Amino acid sequence: MPQTASDIIVTGARVFLAPIGTTLPAPSLAVDAAWPTGWVDVGFTLEPTKLNYKFDVLEIFVEQSMGAVRRRRTKEEAGIETVLAEHTAGNLAITAASVATLHAATATVVGYEEVALGGDPNLPLFMVGVEGGYNDAAENFFPIRLFFWLATAADGVALEYAKDKPAGLPLKLSALADPTKTRKEQLFTFQRVTATITV
Repeated sequence: MPQTASDIIVTGARVFLAPIGTTLPAPSLAVDAAWPTGWVDVGFTLEPTKLNYKFDVLEIFVEQSMGAVRRRRTKEEAGIETVLAEHTAGNLAITAASVATLHAATATVVGYEEVALGGDPNLPLFMVGVEGGYNDAAENFFPIRLFFWLATAADGVALEYAKDKPAGLPLKLSALADPTKTRKEQLFTFQRVTATITV
């Protein structure tokens, strides 16, 4: 493998959510440009955005060998984690798999937002997109993107209020397999633009 310094990536990331079936941004879309209609940026984050992918392996042993002679994946999981900085009902609803309700102010009632929880077994389903960027050796600024076709909140939220740090909302999203996609492409996809259009 070549030693290419520009392939060492240092980038912040934006996290987007969208309804199932929303059009993906084209690979040619510039970093920080507006994504297609339906994608919503979840806002500032307090911690790095992490992709976790893991799988279970079946080790196949035969009587004629001390070591495994074959190995196959039998289960796979993928997730994204970060901490949302903006402490809103909308963000709490995302992390807690619920719905936020906004109440406008009137002449007699203050405006407020709220999230009610409890008793609903269903988890809202959505697409997830993550975007970062990097400079190649020629100083072109290219996007790096990751997409989950189907995802839900993973396991709830823990709130912490303190006098010496922001009250972030831990966001854990877990991918589901999309069996309508081609085999080997059903869980998520990663894209890194590497060259400009040739003329």
